[in-house]
Amino acid sequence: MDTSFHIKNWLTTAFEEPVDRINETYYFDKLYNQFFSIFITDYYLLEEEPDTNIQSPYSDKDLQLLKDRVNRIESKDSSIVYIPRLSIDERKQIIKEFLERNPQSFDNEKSQLLIDDETGRNYFDLKEISNGLKSEWKIFKVTKILEKAETFCNLSNIDIESASLWTDTKVTSISWDLTEPKNKTVDKELKVEKKVWWKFW
Repeated sequence: MDTSFHIKNWLTTAFEEPVDRINETYYFDKLYNQFFSIFITDYYLLEEEPDTNIQSPYSDKDLQLLKDRVNRIESKDSSIVYIPRLSIDERKQIIKEFLERNPQSFDNEKSQLLIDDETGRNYFDLKEISNGLKSEWKIFKVTKILEKAETFCNLSNIDIESASLWTDTKVTSISWDLTEPKNKTVDKELKVEKKVWWKFW
């Protein structure tokens, strides 16, 4: 299979990610003509003095590239293009169009319930349909997502046919030491540290 096939599968995954999920974010790097994603755990690899035990999935070369890309993302460099996700309204519109193609299977009340139930918080799917329609739904959904993805790429001057995909397997293992130090001192002066967006503690 050619690279463009894998890229289209990757774009489909990127576009149908839940709208508020932050564990993986998708981008295109214009400098390298390459699609890539960054996991939330990748940011731990970039700390100067990490307080966790981390097993990095990256080679030194790839880690340097990751650092460069994160720096450009944080500085809002125009060479990095954010790959968007389907909005809730876009998801509902795709569902609506599919239901309208199968009026014999869904009355108006059931159709509206299926549309209203789409919150964008979960994997984009229609669970409340018959087994006979599931295959048709998957094909219809992927077709609609690819139409939106290809339109986005065209508007962003991204050529899928010539682009590449950063496909390295990225599994980062992290463990925390939750034990309290035996000799703990507390500074009298309160220090407030500005934290980057991905830190929650």
